[in-house]
Amino acid sequence: TETTFGMTLLALVVSVEEVARELPAALRGRPDISFGNVLGSALAFFGFNAGIIALVRPVPVAHTTRYFYLPVCGGAVLLISLLMGRQHISRWNGVLLLLVYAVFVAGPSLVG
Repeated sequence: TETTFGMTLLALVVSVEEVARELPAALRGRPDISFGNVLGSALAFFGFNAGIIALVRPVPVAHTTRYFYLPVCGGAVLLISLLMGRQHISRWNGVLLLLVYAVFVAGPSLVG
């Protein structure tokens, strides 16, 4: 569906650009700058972009979005918050976050 396309493939393409910008800072020992960019970009995408789009035309929210994507996103935000609260995100935590993303991508086709 269009929702799945937008939530996965399109988002992944946009994320590749983000990673290209964030990776140099992380490699230079400044992962805090990378995480700041991730959080700032996420807020801009959610708040600014979604707000502008909704002003132009109201956006219907698909069933998959309400009952799969939003709960997974909420869980991911909670998980990342807990990991950041420990003041250290290990490589194993990175693997865990990638697994959450894999569920995010594969979930709709597995669930319904």
